Amino acid sequence: MVAPHREGGQAQFIPAAVTALNPGGLATTLQWALEHLDEPLDAATLAAHAGLSPRTLARRFTEELGQPPGRWLTGQRIARARELLETTALSVEEVAGRVGFGGAATLRVHLRRAATTTLPPTGARSPPPRAP
Repeated sequence: MVAPHREGGQAQFIPAAVTALNPGGLATTLQWALEHLDEPLDAATLAAHAGLSPRTLARRFTEELGQPPGRWLTGQRIARARELLETTALSVEEVAGRVGFGGAATLRVHLRRAATTTLPPTGARSPPPRAP
């Protein structure tokens, strides 16, 4: 089997579906959150939708997804923003609004953080370039 490929070095986007993580788990709330990314969502809102206390929701997120609700939500917003930027002609400002980041500047900050690799400490010198 050959992996999907796009011309021009672009990554292939494959949307991730929310699957039932465990019976009675968070799948319904996760799907609902994905459908409401443009709204102001936080742990309290997700907890209310799930019928749980915020503490119980946080514990369930960690058990089922291995991360807290806020990190998951930010990750989903970033993933959706990337999809929209790659597959539509929407402006960065429009994409930011559709995924709940409010504005282009906030979206850019989150995209930059998501794409950041380990860099040398500030003020550190880079090694000299190698001779050919």
